[in-house]
Amino acid sequence: MAGYGIAGISLSGNSQELKGNDLRFNNISLEIDYTGSFPPLCNRLIDTSNIGGSSGKPILYYQDTTNITIQNINNASEIALCNVYNSTINNVTLSNDDGIFLTESSSINITNSTITGAYYGIYSDDTPYLRIENSNISYNYDGVQLRGDHSTLTQNDITGNANDGIILYSDYNTITGNTISNNANTGIYIYGRDYSTITENEFNANGYGIYIKSGSSSNEIYHNNFISNTIMQAYDAGSNTWSKSYSIGGNYWNNWTSPDINGDGIVDNAYSIPGDANRDEYPFTAKSGWTSFTPSASLTVETIDAGANLYVNGMLANSGDVFSYSPGSYIILTTTYGGVNYTDEIELWYPIIVSVNVYNTSTTGADTVYLDTDMNYTPNDIFIINAPDASLLSITFSTPLTSVARILGMHINTSYAKLFDWTDSSSDYGQYTAVYGTLENSGDLNIYTDNGYNSDVFNKINGQNVYLDYSHSYDYDYQIQELNAYY
Repeated sequence: MAGYGIAGISLSGNSQELKGNDLRFNNISLEIDYTGSFPPLCNRLIDTSNIGGSSGKPILYYQDTTNITIQNINNASEIALCNVYNSTINNVTLSNDDGIFLTESSSINITNSTITGAYYGIYSDDTPYLRIENSNISYNYDGVQLRGDHSTLTQNDITGNANDGIILYSDYNTITGNTISNNANTGIYIYGRDYSTITENEFNANGYGIYIKSGSSSNEIYHNNFISNTIMQAYDAGSNTWSKSYSIGGNYWNNWTSPDINGDGIVDNAYSIPGDANRDEYPFTAKSGWTSFTPSASLTVETIDAGANLYVNGMLANSGDVFSYSPGSYIILTTTYGGVNYTDEIELWYPIIVSVNVYNTSTTGADTVYLDTDMNYTPNDIFIINAPDASLLSITFSTPLTSVARILGMHINTSYAKLFDWTDSSSDYGQYTAVYGTLENSGDLNIYTDNGYNSDVFNKINGQNVYLDYSHSYDYDYQIQELNAYY
């Protein structure tokens, strides 16, 4: 912190003596610089005759010790620790003064304390294994700044800070169960750091709920409530995880609560995080939805077009039938039409609604089939398209989707079929095509879908000649489980 011009006295090195100094009305009264030595150079004589903050209360300084308890303090302007280990700060109140300053210490517990009106509520420099719990760190400039790995913040109220609520310059932290609200810039700002877990927090009316700079990766952010953050709910220029599996889910975003066609409590479309290609795949429809969420896997049959039949694991299905399974169950769907059997094999992890849609082109040979206007596209449907007289059949949407194009199975009978521009990546980063069963054509198949900045995903592709058009795929390509091309 030296050189920022915010400290009354900034100390580096050791063997210094401070007595009788009036350090009031600075952003920080006493700053202890990081020494980078081992053991740290903290040998100083600093007594309580030094006063600071705006109140003129004593500065409490502790160094080169272990297993101490600092508690029931309300008459100090600042508490500073250097080279202190396995110690506790409990029931401390610092109001309109200088907060808690930790340097080159470890395993410090701060509990049941109130810190308001400081420049930094709590500042930790090279202090790993810090635990801050059940404390009110509000109406400071910055609430908490962490520069030590493996720290934990839990059950705190971090509210109304003029800049950031929490700033992470460290890795492997756990931030859980906190109320983080009304901080002017960000609730949490992550500066290119990795491997932290952020869960069970409420981010309400901050500028950004969470802001993550580029270079940050492998942070896990799920089971949080993001409510009316004024600039953005979240921004992530790194590569991080915003949801777990379907059975665990992601976060609640109060601006992204529908649609939920199957009523399972998970929004049907993923929530895209601005900044890069990060997504919350399983956003909840209700605040703290994970507390009442029971994962289920069911298949509901909505409609079956005339002339077709659908069998679910060998059982004939009718419109309105509901088949219930355990998440992860293996399902074989057999659709019959015109004497031909079509098979889609899927793993069922969550409730889906399935329709069987059949389309036959006229004998004059239609050249385009629009899945939305011709076939009433809804996610997870099975499509059978017969176009025997078309020399080149284009399969597309009248308006490309701005959400993921989810297809359960697509079975085409024509000499040459081209799948063209299914999703509109220009308007929404991260959209892609996913066919969970089989994509097949009796003739040649050209896949020219516009996947934006994520890979298109196909379980099985069958065709005489199969062409994958990489030139239309921006930075990402295709994920294919099984590809069968034959003559």
